[in-house]
Amino acid sequence: MEVLTLQFGHFANHVGAHFWNFEDECAALQDATPEEQRDENDFDFERLHSQTEHRGVLSWNPRLVLVDKKGALGSWCSNPAEQAELQEEAAHSVLWDYGKETHEADRVEVHDFQQDLEADDYEQWAQAGDSSQWQGDEDRNDDYGEGMDVDAAGPSDGIDRPSVMKPTKDYDFRSTVRTWTDFLKIKLPGSSVHELQACHHDVQPFSLFFDGLAIRGRADEEKAVDLARKQLELCDQLDSLHTIVDMYDGFGGVADVVLRWAQEEQPKSGRLVFAVMPELPPPPEPPCEGEDDANGGGVFGAAAPAAVGGPDVEGCAWLSAAFSLTRLLDTGVDAWAPMAVPLWSAQGPPSLPGLRREVPYESSALIGVALQNVTLPYRLKGSQRPSSFLSALTPSHRPVCGILQAFPLPESPAQPSPEHGGNGGQCRQTLDSLSSHFFDLCAMPVGLMNQHTSLVLRGASPRRLVSLCSALPPPALRLSFCREAVLPMPLPFPQVFGPAVSRKGILAEASYPSVAPRDESQEVVSAPVATRLHAASGAGRSVALGRMAVAARSAWKSGVSRLLESKYGVEGDEFREVV
Repeated sequence: MEVLTLQFGHFANHVGAHFWNFEDECAALQDATPEEQRDENDFDFERLHSQTEHRGVLSWNPRLVLVDKKGALGSWCSNPAEQAELQEEAAHSVLWDYGKETHEADRVEVHDFQQDLEADDYEQWAQAGDSSQWQGDEDRNDDYGEGMDVDAAGPSDGIDRPSVMKPTKDYDFRSTVRTWTDFLKIKLPGSSVHELQACHHDVQPFSLFFDGLAIRGRADEEKAVDLARKQLELCDQLDSLHTIVDMYDGFGGVADVVLRWAQEEQPKSGRLVFAVMPELPPPPEPPCEGEDDANGGGVFGAAAPAAVGGPDVEGCAWLSAAFSLTRLLDTGVDAWAPMAVPLWSAQGPPSLPGLRREVPYESSALIGVALQNVTLPYRLKGSQRPSSFLSALTPSHRPVCGILQAFPLPESPAQPSPEHGGNGGQCRQTLDSLSSHFFDLCAMPVGLMNQHTSLVLRGASPRRLVSLCSALPPPALRLSFCREAVLPMPLPFPQVFGPAVSRKGILAEASYPSVAPRDESQEVVSAPVATRLHAASGAGRSVALGRMAVAARSAWKSGVSRLLESKYGVEGDEFREVV
């Protein structure tokens, strides 16, 4: 019962990078635990990963299809030799009788973290000589020695060298990360990645849902669907799909194309969609009179944003999100959670005062934690089918849901000791008492007696789960889950925790006088976390859905609908359905 992950868009891939970093960290800890000490409900990594053998070496690769714009992957390259061969073949295919001349662009500099990670992996591989690898491309061993002195390391000198990895603060990810590949720990195989050839990162506009639909019938559609087909063939029984998609631009359309193919191939599989949106950029300055717009090849030219509903790109973003949701409802989605950073509270999570929401590397980390925790109940050995769990999260044909997250989750307050009239145990705690620690990732009110609620705790006991679920309806308890092991923090995770958070993620509050505040030189290595997923049908009106309706209604009344009809063939009935 495997799960395939689909990632569409630049911000979605930021979220995915954090998620796979968590997977890598959990796998390393589980592998390092002696067999006799392991939990019978350990992670079942075969659900989200596939195992392949190449030249006698076993490799674990994520079951993943990833799509981004051309040039958005930074220094990542699946196989340099293969890329050079393809470029040479393309050059010879041109009908030209006067020879050719090749111009090579400057290589993108590899991030310091990636350089150290490669050197550290090579050290461990050379010394251990192990025939299995948790992460990596089947071709990674061919490139280990490139750019490093192979003779200076390896089993020949018999020296056990320490890791070259530095603390998180030394890499200064906030200032140095250019794209999500800079902080990704795992090595992605080329069979999971596609760069849109028709759209270049930071060069060509890709601002509307319909720009993504334009890949239909083109090479980009064939390649994306082919990657999904190959991943499907690696599964014995594909049970569910995880989709992370940029809902605010053309990648919503790309996701629609691939998910419709998946619906035809696997109509009974479960579907979880995280529709994400980063902090939107400031509106561009209008061109001078008589000057052509630099993005004249865009959706509507310079007048587009103002026509859609505002002086910036916000109207376009919410209009795309509206069409994306409306079309995805036809693909059998079980749960659809809108994660729009612009709708987050300005105060931010109480325990993360250093978070800068305008930095994609940091804001995407919170969504990555949510995805890691929400899906935990069916990623363990002996757990239920993912599709059964996902189908129970929301009412039929009403997949919209919200997510609250307490990160870190405070410990249960201790009762007074016997000499002070208590029993020294734990006080009974409710969700209401923890409300100030939960951060709303979806800007959606919570219903008091919503039976479609799933509470997942990491780093908490079953007794505490029962206590927190005491005010929820009985069906919600069946969807709730806990795991006593805390969530480990990968090295690239943003260290934006406040000083009140200890090294192990415990909040130093009045209830815990024995917990001392963390020193500034220390980093948080683990943390308990709680997520509360709740269906929108049992709550108040979603702010995200309201923004979508306003943008669609404004575009319809302002005449943008006629522009969409002339450029993309969008009929009025489609607008009425969205509104």
